[in-house]
Amino acid sequence: MLLDKEIIVFLHPKMDKIKYTYLEKKYNCKISLKRTDLGIKYVDLYIATFSTTVLTATILGIPSLVIDCFNARYKMFDHLPSISVFDEISSLLLAAEKLTMNESEYSELKSAALIDSKKLEENPGDGMSNLKKILENEV
Repeated sequence: MLLDKEIIVFLHPKMDKIKYTYLEKKYNCKISLKRTDLGIKYVDLYIATFSTTVLTATILGIPSLVIDCFNARYKMFDHLPSISVFDEISSLLLAAEKLTMNESEYSELKSAALIDSKKLEENPGDGMSNLKKILENEV
């Protein structure tokens, strides 16, 4: 089950950690004191809303599950197979549980993330310019 795994929550910098400490007990998770961009490299699976941090995870070779809770239907991740987008939280949780329970399925997605990371940064220093291109296509 997913909740048997260590879950680390990264809050937006403007969010007050004190208001969210109840989540640690309720969901058996830890709220990270690190900035997302610094702490993300320590996770095996990244779960987020539409955010550039998902692309940061991808550059690091970390697979991501994205919840489209605002029904935005952005296409920015469509060309990256290691990023799955879900309309419903229940579907996302089911996928996350499946990945944490099935090592071969996770390994397959991890391999896709490593391939996707090369798409974003084929040459050293290309990551930010490629990220900019992806974001510009969404505006």
